[in-house]
Amino acid sequence: MKVLVVGAGLSGLVAAHRLQTAGHKVTIVEARPRVGGRVLTLREPFSGGQHADVGAMILYEGQNTILDLCHEFGIRLTPLTTVGAELPCVRYRGRLLGQEEIGACFGELGKAHADHPAEPFETGAAWVRRCRISAPAIALLDAIIEIQPSIPLRFVDARGLHFGPERYMQMAEGNDQLPRRLSQGLDVRLEHVVRLIDWSRSSVVIESERGQFEGDLLVLAVPGPLTTEIGWNPPLPAQKVRALVSLRYGTGAAAVAQYQERKTVSDAVRTAFFSDTIPRWLLDLSIDQPGNAAIVTTILSAESEPRGLAQNEVLGEMDSALTEITRSSVTRLGGAIVSWTDDPFARCIARAPIGDQRETVLREIKRPLSNRVFFTGEHTDERPGPGGMDGAIRSGLRVVSEITGGQSSQSSMDDSARPGPWTVDKARAARVRWSYSHPPWMQPPTSRG
Repeated sequence: MKVLVVGAGLSGLVAAHRLQTAGHKVTIVEARPRVGGRVLTLREPFSGGQHADVGAMILYEGQNTILDLCHEFGIRLTPLTTVGAELPCVRYRGRLLGQEEIGACFGELGKAHADHPAEPFETGAAWVRRCRISAPAIALLDAIIEIQPSIPLRFVDARGLHFGPERYMQMAEGNDQLPRRLSQGLDVRLEHVVRLIDWSRSSVVIESERGQFEGDLLVLAVPGPLTTEIGWNPPLPAQKVRALVSLRYGTGAAAVAQYQERKTVSDAVRTAFFSDTIPRWLLDLSIDQPGNAAIVTTILSAESEPRGLAQNEVLGEMDSALTEITRSSVTRLGGAIVSWTDDPFARCIARAPIGDQRETVLREIKRPLSNRVFFTGEHTDERPGPGGMDGAIRSGLRVVSEITGGQSSQSSMDDSARPGPWTVDKARAARVRWSYSHPPWMQPPTSRG
């Protein structure tokens, strides 16, 4: 059977790889000049062999679907890091807060979470006001949710806020290693922007700006917002369009900068830096990389997205923040900004459902059309939290199961206790840092002594 896959992100590549392994003839049509989609690793303009992941960043412990896939393709992972027991650095109204003040903010949020659980469809903004949370604690929470789900607090699902420690890892040589290896041996047609999908006949035809492709089945593996930008003949069913346009997505621009003063910057950023002004947060995710420099990462999301600001202005704000928290001048060696909102082949960071949308809206979005058009992508996965890469892979495996009629080989969401094939450095894992998301403000505040 001939299968067309539109989109060479992780979900499309996984589906294509498994379907080709099962004996189908597969062609991937991709708009970009590269594979990977929202998985993007920059190696320039950074020196010393360092890199920065400016799209999907983190692999969480327990996400065995992606961890098993990394093992399958021989991708080396960084040691496991535990996050959530050490207080971050926080700037509020132009000054750095003391440890007791930061601990009080987390304690206030944790107590409110325990005493006043959020109701279905209650937004984060409504919840903090119902709980009469103080302004500094609201500002801290507002900065944290810019990491994930990257939407304003007034749209955040308050019941989806996660409390508790997390452990995570990264792909040691950059997250783009996985899509690159998945694409080897696949028929990938790059720089084909799909404009029309015709499913009016027994076969499926897609028209791109450079040509036409025909197959027996089609797998649509593009970000959710792009589904309604493509022309459809016949048009998509009303209920699917209604579901697609009702789902909200996080938006933003990733900003990364490399600094010469590695130890000084890493020690100052500590577990994380949060602020009520740009940059709203900073993380050092280069701790396991070679070289003598530090690469600091942030995402300017939601209402902090740098509209109208030049790259040097944004990077200058990162310089200023680091100068303040290190109490010394810092030397920026290079930097870059990537906007996922403005990217015509993304338009978002990741989906951000609220209430029962995982059981209602997402299920309608991923429902196949006449058993000939199938939908995959991280926005179709019903995972309860972040983890876009794992969600994308799970959705790709689900589509393979729908097409082949077999059982999906994806790992269970409940198998986090199952030992994985990766190596855990227990001494390294004991070091505590904040992760890309899942803010652990329920943890009791601790002093740095």
